[in-house]
Amino acid sequence: MEGCHLCRFLTILFYLNDVTQGGETAFLVAGSKSISNGTSPDLSAHCNMSRLLIAPKRGTAVLWYNHFLDKTTGLLGNLDKFSLHGGCDVIKGTKWIANSWVNIPKGDWGRG
Repeated sequence: MEGCHLCRFLTILFYLNDVTQGGETAFLVAGSKSISNGTSPDLSAHCNMSRLLIAPKRGTAVLWYNHFLDKTTGLLGNLDKFSLHGGCDVIKGTKWIANSWVNIPKGDWGRG
């Protein structure tokens, strides 16, 4: 298990309004076969190159898991680096979102 003081097990992102242009949520390496160990890409310059883009649409939400489950124990496992994400620039309009995070404090990984 990678070290984390408060592990974010899953994330729910709610889109509260429509955006005229831009503002997508970009999952930079989702669906890739590997992850580069280089520096993080400039999301402003490379948003359209992301492997998965979710357009902000009022009344919708996206949910993803941030960690794997350990196959042996069934407890919280390592960070899923394929869940790394960011917000693309809003070109026209405004973007309102809300997050709901399900966190698991270190030491509570095995509670059911």
